[in-house]
Amino acid sequence: MPDWLSQGAPIGLIMFLATVLAFARRKAGRVRAQRALPKLAEQLGLSFVAPRYAGMLGSLNGTFRGYAVRVDPDEQRRISVRFAHAPPVDLRSYTREHHRAPFGMADVYSGDRVFDRFFKTRFAADPVADQLRALERPSRLLEPFLGRYSRHVQSLSVTSSGVTCVLDFGSPPFIPEEAIRALLPACTALAEMIEPTQRPDAARSEPPNAEVP
Repeated sequence: MPDWLSQGAPIGLIMFLATVLAFARRKAGRVRAQRALPKLAEQLGLSFVAPRYAGMLGSLNGTFRGYAVRVDPDEQRRISVRFAHAPPVDLRSYTREHHRAPFGMADVYSGDRVFDRFFKTRFAADPVADQLRALERPSRLLEPFLGRYSRHVQSLSVTSSGVTCVLDFGSPPFIPEEAIRALLPACTALAEMIEPTQRPDAARSEPPNAEVP
């Protein structure tokens, strides 16, 4: 340790250096993500969409495990999985501003305490509610979001439009390659819980937290 640190440097200087170091690490992580995205898109069977403006990262679009998906590490900082048939469900990791059940839905309890604590907003129509209650332990699908990346998950929602995971790895914005490999399959596993695909190798036959190699 440098002598000036051991002798007690001004707290302001230490905080400034820590901020600079954290920013440098984030910037380096963003550069790595920028280099990795095109190859990652190819490995996942997705399309890489080049950025519209200089300094942005671009996005990943296409079909993954039977679902239309989009990964936007720039403006929206999110992983999105789209449903095909708008199932009547509204699960959110936060409380909605107007906490009222949408038309045709009611409060739903899965019977899994971890699952019910995580999704502070839980509405669904009877068919979807029955699907949730029939699962032995739905919280297993949340494990990827509660582990290594938990502090980076700003919100997770499952609505009639699909599954959306909003992430925050700091500024400048980016989503690391390894996070996409872990959380994109996790999002599709949640989608499979609500609206199973008809493909032969449907996601329900795979471990819910299986990362893409």
